[in-house]
This record gives sequence, structure tokens and C-alpha cells, in this order.
Amino acid sequence: NTSYGTNGNVTIGGAYGMWPRWNGGLNLNHRSARFNVYGSYNYSHREQQQDLGLYRSLTEHNELRVYDQTNSIRQQSGYQAGKIGADYFISKGHTIGVMADVASSNRDNPSYSTTRMGNGRIVDSVLYTTPNDASRWRRGAYNINYRGILDTTGKELNVDVDYARNTNRQYDEILALTRDALGKGIFGSDTTRSNQPSNIEIKTAKIDYVHPLKNQGKLEAGVKVSFVTSDNDARFDSLRGHSWVLDENRSNHFIYKENINAAYINFNKQYKKLNVQVGVRGEQTHITGNSMSVKGEQDREVKNDSSYFNLFPSTALTYTLNKNNTLGLTYSRRIQRPGYEDLNPFEFYLDRYTKEAGNPNLKPQYSNNFEITHTFRQFLITSLGYSHTRDMLTKILEADVDQAT
Repeated sequence: NTSYGTNGNVTIGGAYGMWPRWNGGLNLNHRSARFNVYGSYNYSHREQQQDLGLYRSLTEHNELRVYDQTNSIRQQSGYQAGKIGADYFISKGHTIGVMADVASSNRDNPSYSTTRMGNGRIVDSVLYTTPNDASRWRRGAYNINYRGILDTTGKELNVDVDYARNTNRQYDEILALTRDALGKGIFGSDTTRSNQPSNIEIKTAKIDYVHPLKNQGKLEAGVKVSFVTSDNDARFDSLRGHSWVLDENRSNHFIYKENINAAYINFNKQYKKLNVQVGVRGEQTHITGNSMSVKGEQDREVKNDSSYFNLFPSTALTYTLNKNNTLGLTYSRRIQRPGYEDLNPFEFYLDRYTKEAGNPNLKPQYSNNFEITHTFRQFLITSLGYSHTRDMLTKILEADVDQAT
């Protein structure tokens, strides 16, 4: 059997823009009659710069105030990942496998911010801020799977059970100094630091089944259950003299829990020149967001619960006009949930006037997508598409009042 034996590859790459970056990796695979064993290791180093400008004007006590801010952030990161797995061929058509995937990343983002403040004509003070942001991220993901061809007609069963845990330790120290317009006299200074550990645990199980039908037809169905817990604990401290003092207004412990139960069915069949695919997926979702350090009107924890059910149909029609031309028409309804960082109310500061935070009340966004395609000789594809999205997820800038000041 020519597929037996050992094979692998080595990769190495590099580039240089404003800063250097490089990567390398090794992949190995060994196959025998009963076993397939594989492993890989990859490493990458990246350095890049991000420049951000913010210009804000507002009325304060019937006077115009202008904040003209520039930020320069140098991002440095090192990433490494290793994977090992094995497949055991129980018998012809039946395979069981295991896999472990671990990764780590160290990131340092020293930055510098200058904010010129005044009435739009005259600058009366300048805020200099030097945040130093660092994080240490670790991941472990583990999988057990089964693949089976059940009979000679092609009935197929796939089972996957997964567990993953991500940990992130983020540290930030911010030194802020306010001087006069000439950059000389000091009006005030403050130093704050934060320690923001987070843990994300993901458990999933899914089963997929393929059932062949007569005359080139196929029916597919599956179910999936997932449980996610995201635990984020942020502590902010302010330097008072020679001692660090807990900042209760900014410190927060946020726990997010998500359970999704999903099932789908899909039909595919070839009718002479027309191929038809029709399917639908149903999802029931339950979410709990708990800010244990954010107090409500009755001095208790703030908890946000939501449950919802959705159906997501999809259709694809492909018609062969002749040997050179094919037409296609597709429709699908899709969901995109906010990321865990988007839901996290933790606050990240560029300076004392500029912060970024997630919103635990975010809802998913939904889109309806249509597309018409024409394929010529299997190499030239022309398409026309339309997508309509509701409740779109995006970042916004808004004026706010900082509770701490």
C-alpha cells in the first residue's frame, strides 16, 4: 500500500515591513495497516505598528472643548502551537481517533498617547500617556472522534466530542502626565494598573449521519450540543503615594455562560441537468451574563439572561446549460454571535479620557444572503450577490461619564 510509511514537511518564512516577522513549522505523519499517527509544531513571531487618531469636540459648561489625540502602538507577539493525534482502524470503514492541540502566545503592546486639549483655537494643556499592555495566552483542545461507513450503500456516521480550555492573563500599567501647552509645567499625574485574568471553557458533542437515496440523492442530518463558560475577573488599582489602592468602580468580575442545542437536515439530489440542495438548521440558545461586581439599584449583582430559538434555511440550485456554462442560485439565512471579548464589560484605557469596553447586552446579528453565479468552462466565475443584515455588530464611539472621576 503506497499510503503506508512516514512523510512530512518543513516550512520556514520571513518578512520585513516596519518591523520583522518570521515563522517555521514541522509536520509528520506515519501510517500503517492499523494505525495513523500524526503531529506538528509551529512557531511565529510578529511585530507591527498601529497608529490611531481621535478628534473629539463637545460642549462643557457652555464652552467648546476639543480633544485631539494621537496613539502609536507597537504590537509584539510570539505564538507556538503543537498538535498530536492518532487514528485506529477498527475494521474496514470504521475508525476511531484522538487528538490533542495545545498553543501559547505572549504579547507585549507598549504604546504612547498624546492628547492636546483646548477650545479649538488655543491648546491649554497636553496629556501624555504611556500604557504598557502585556498578555499571556494558553490553549488546550482535545478531541475523540468516530468515523463509520455503515454498509455498502454508503450510509455514514460521524461522532465528535471536544473539550477546550483557554486561559489569558492580561496586565496593563498606565502612567498619565498632564503638562501645559509648551510641555513644561506639570498640572497633575496618576498611575494605574490592572490585572485581568480570563478563562474560557468549551464542551461540545455532535453526531452527523449521511443516508444515500436512489437516483443520486442524499439525505444528511445531525445534532450538536455545546456549553461555554467564560470567567473574567478584572482588578484595577491606583497608585496613591507609595501604595496601590483598589479601584472598585473599574474592577469587575464577569461570568458568561452559553448553551446551544442545534439540529439540521439537508437534502441533495441531481435531476438530469439540475442539482438541488435544500436544508434547514434549528438552534435553541440560552445565555447568562453575570457582572458580580457591578451593583444595581438594589445593591446586588447584575444578571442578564436571554433565550431564543431560530431557524436557518438554505437553498442551492445549480443548472448545467451545456458543457461550458453553468448557472447557480443560492439563498441562506445566517447568524453571527458576538465574540466573548465583545460581551465582556471590562474596560481598556488608552488614556484617562478614552476607554474601550464590551457590552454584555449584545444580541446576535442575522443576515439573509442571495447570490447568482455563472461558471464558464469551470474556470471563470461571475457572481452577483445581495446580503441584508439586521442588528449588525460594530464598534461605536460615544460620549460617556466615567464613574471614577
